[in-house]
Amino acid sequence: MKNYYKRHRYENLDWREVIKRDTENSPITYFPKENGNGFYPYVVLPFERECPAQYLSAVRKGFLYMFEKELERADTVILPEAKGFPFAYVFSDLGLNIAFARKRDYRLPNQIRIKQRKAYKGECDEMFIVGMNKDEKVIISDSIISSGNTMIGIIKALEEQTNCEIVGIGAVYERGDGIERIKEETGYLAKGLARLEIENGKPKIIKFFDEKNILKH
Repeated sequence: MKNYYKRHRYENLDWREVIKRDTENSPITYFPKENGNGFYPYVVLPFERECPAQYLSAVRKGFLYMFEKELERADTVILPEAKGFPFAYVFSDLGLNIAFARKRDYRLPNQIRIKQRKAYKGECDEMFIVGMNKDEKVIISDSIISSGNTMIGIIKALEEQTNCEIVGIGAVYERGDGIERIKEETGYLAKGLARLEIENGKPKIIKFFDEKNILKH
């Protein structure tokens, strides 16, 4: 009973308010650029540290809103390693299969091989999905879309190696031009629950997803 109470005590929360609060309170660190010229800021978002239960509940409510139509059609959700994995919680009791795209080659004949172009390098990583039926209706979801390379790689792999129908693509956050690049390179319209920027050295939520204004992305 105690665990049931913990799961449901946030049902009435304002998901936008919680995501905005926890995101904008995130620390920023700095990593050296690949070309050696200076450093770039990196926001340590809630799912990369001890992740508050209230934040996960807020993301769940936001995803149910953003993916309302897609969830009616989907059989499976694909989550890429590693930042997509925490959001298995979001889809855990919706009657959907969850397929994990991992950076491990299992060397199995029916695995799906994904080429993932790195954002700051010319080389590619690979991810693999094992055991997924190749004629399912899928949602591809991740924590953040920035360059769009992860989503583009998964979309192309599904199109080339399966008969799956992609019914939805989205992430908690969008940054950069990844949404636009996905549209340009694949024809699919991806969604971001919240637009994240860095202003005056601090993370800032600029806007939230709005079905009425989706074409403005």
